[in-house]
Amino acid sequence: MNYKNILSTALKILIAVGIIFWLVQQDKFNVSQLKAFLVWDFLAIAILIMAVNLFMVSERWRLLLSTQSLHPKSFELYKLTLIGIFFNFAMPGGVGGDVVKAYYFYKDHPKSKATAISSVFVDRLLGLYTIIVMALIAMLIDIQHVFNIEVLKNLFYIFTFIFIAFNIGLFCLFSKNPTVSKTVVAIVNKLPLKEKFQKLYASGQLYGARIPLLIKVFFLSLISQSTAIAIMALIGHFSGVAADVPISTYFLVTPIGFMATAIPISPAGVGVGQAAFFFLFNLYLGKTTELGPIAITVYQLLNLFFGLIGAYFYLVKSKKKDTLDTIEMELMNSK
Repeated sequence: MNYKNILSTALKILIAVGIIFWLVQQDKFNVSQLKAFLVWDFLAIAILIMAVNLFMVSERWRLLLSTQSLHPKSFELYKLTLIGIFFNFAMPGGVGGDVVKAYYFYKDHPKSKATAISSVFVDRLLGLYTIIVMALIAMLIDIQHVFNIEVLKNLFYIFTFIFIAFNIGLFCLFSKNPTVSKTVVAIVNKLPLKEKFQKLYASGQLYGARIPLLIKVFFLSLISQSTAIAIMALIGHFSGVAADVPISTYFLVTPIGFMATAIPISPAGVGVGQAAFFFLFNLYLGKTTELGPIAITVYQLLNLFFGLIGAYFYLVKSKKKDTLDTIEMELMNSK
């Protein structure tokens, strides 16, 4: 048993609970308002859109795997995606589930260890890139409002810098140009933990010759992020506290808020997301509102719903594995 990991997990759960408790105590988050979403018309629409959102995520991953002569079925990867969501809640940080779903794909496809790891890495990378692009587009559409608020203006400059740096990084990662590759390898060899960076670079190089497919993955990611924003807007509509919030607000706030929840401070970004969305909505709207904490909490609960379905698939998969192990042991004993 790794007591260090247990202590780290406990600390991050404590942080999540502490942030939510502080928001409630400061009247920044009225938990009782969550009851407004326990209506069938909201639940039916929200669950349907979330299902589509997660399907787009799993299809994005399937496309990346198909570049390496692997052709997994859509439902197979959808189940692994839901298992990953379950482990996002069970493990600290928003990326824990990625590790788990890569592991189980590798277990089902024993010769695909490198592909499983590289596909998840590139998938996460392109997903993050899409978030940055969408946040920048939203800022540019409402640039006058953004530049009237100092913090948003600074965020615009920061995201512009990140966007430029990201494009340079992706070019270096995917480029097959010998000069570029030689330069990147030389830089990587001078970095600490160079072995890990070498593996990450090798992962990117696997996809360098498939630029058209990477573009398809990017557009799938745009659709996925758009459905996530649609869910947040739907939550705002049913919340009763966001009647005057324009749709452009969700397109700007949601991508930036999702980036905050991906930081491995708490399980599935719980607590951190509430604080981030509270700050972002209030900043953009120029007034105090409980919309941020309410919206991300309902979104996380919808994710948890699908995570529980993933938990079922995980238990079935584990049970099947245990049964196969038992059969294999009995066969060996009988020889």
